[in-house]
Amino acid sequence: MLSDQSRFVAALCALVGLSAFLIHSLGGFETSPSSAYSVARSKTNGSEAQDLRELQAAMNGFRKGLVERDSLMIRNYSAPGLSFGHPNGSVESRQELVESLQLGREVFENIKLRHRTTQIIGIQAVERHHLSADVTSKGHTRHVEVDVLEIWQKTDHWRLWIHQAYNDTDNHQH
Repeated sequence: MLSDQSRFVAALCALVGLSAFLIHSLGGFETSPSSAYSVARSKTNGSEAQDLRELQAAMNGFRKGLVERDSLMIRNYSAPGLSFGHPNGSVESRQELVESLQLGREVFENIKLRHRTTQIIGIQAVERHHLSADVTSKGHTRHVEVDVLEIWQKTDHWRLWIHQAYNDTDNHQH
């Protein structure tokens, strides 16, 4: 039986996917060659650039919170129902992520993102990127290379709802 959170996450993913399909089908998808970001444009909302700036600030704030192990920043830039998925299949709630950072179970020494694409569809956004990081766990530092899918939603401000890291099975050079 699925929990209420699981049903919500599944519905949110379906909504974002359907919205992206409809916007793309209507010719509303635009990619800027001067930017690493793609933005799905809404014909009724003229503030796409502002939304993108606010979303990027939230994304940077969340990553800064991970590196600095700042629970207030993590809470500020994530939804109460955050689903934070790791490439090994484990999933943490927002509270579990905060506790893990506070206890130093996994410490992000640094985070670098490449190959970023961002689609904003109304109040939802989908971010895909490649993450390179040095992570210390149990006294040992290892280098991590994973691909990530994130879903953000704008309520009072942009908040991360879903973070799913996964290993690139095609062995692409990053």
